Amino acid sequence: MFAGLSAFPLTPITDNGIDLYADAAEFASAPIVVYDNPDTTHIDFSDELHGRIAHRDGIVSIKIPPVSLNADQATARVERLRALIPAGVTLGVSGDEAGATGLLAGCETWYSAIAGALPEPCLAITRAVAGRDGEHALALSDRMQPVWMLLRQYGSYRVASAIAEYLGLVTGPSLPRPVQGLDQAGRRAVAMALAEVGVTA
Repeated sequence: MFAGLSAFPLTPITDNGIDLYADAAEFASAPIVVYDNPDTTHIDFSDELHGRIAHRDGIVSIKIPPVSLNADQATARVERLRALIPAGVTLGVSGDEAGATGLLAGCETWYSAIAGALPEPCLAITRAVAGRDGEHALALSDRMQPVWMLLRQYGSYRVASAIAEYLGLVTGPSLPRPVQGLDQAGRRAVAMALAEVGVTA
């Protein structure tokens, strides 16, 4: 048992951290997506390190944290990374609220937490972006604010799980132990948010 493991400080990834991905690429039997998730890992990738990792064989995509909802700032962020990353490696945005902004800023991929449970609104957003109708894409995203707010409040995977259970897509509890699903208040909030955006069980 390593119950006290979280008390140990994490070792930051420096430029030497590229060795980890070199090792993974050598032995992996599937393409590799690099997941930059500082909220969970408390480790920050520099843009330059992303660029160096992206040039390794086997790397097919870089998943970055949510971009700014400010269009100019988001575009500057994506363009800075895009200049360092090979053309064959996709740049993907995480964070559902930032999906439309990230795609409009130049990300090729949106790593959505809820698209599996709520494919229709997410597909509508991506189709609006693909159709070069940025205003409509942002309006569609704004309509989902009740759900985006829950993701911020409770965490994306817990809300996605609760949505899937509420819609009968999976049987609960659906999260692996020791992760706990939402309590009754949280589940009521999910039902109310879904009703606000026009989704019913």
